[in-house]
Amino acid sequence: MMALFALLFAVPAAAFPTFLNCDRTIDVGATIMNNAAVADTTRRWVIERDGVEVPCGSTYVPGETLNARLDAVPPHYIMELASGAFDQSDGGCFGTNLCSGLRCAKGDGTIFADGTGQALVAPTNGADLVLSGGWAPDFGPVSIPESCTLTAGASPATAAPAAVTAAPATAA
Repeated sequence: MMALFALLFAVPAAAFPTFLNCDRTIDVGATIMNNAAVADTTRRWVIERDGVEVPCGSTYVPGETLNARLDAVPPHYIMELASGAFDQSDGGCFGTNLCSGLRCAKGDGTIFADGTGQALVAPTNGADLVLSGGWAPDFGPVSIPESCTLTAGASPATAAPAAVTAAPATAA
């Protein structure tokens, strides 16, 4: 009788990235959704500047606005920054200011289903911009693609001035 009672009130669980507390790590081996998170080589994080991909390992301009996304839209995913912040003013991230803007959760694959991703503001303090996170189907282990790191380049205010070429002297 107790087994029947338990079956009547059993509710299937589903993955919701916003349920992942800020003190929980999103790393390979971390227990998330009652499973150890696994490394994923099938998907990758993408950072774009004005619609053009910025290769991982290259540079960013401090304070610039970039776009972050996973290269394929899964049912549930969460992105995390080590520094900088996601621009959550457009409501593109589920939840409100997740982890002080360091996390952006996408719930069911319908938000930005076209793959446009989420705006972020690059760090202004010269710290590395590290994009990481994980994705999962409705059930099963969370998959963790390799993180994407950009290093700070020269900010527009500190960039070397353009060379000035003197006009040739004219004979009088």
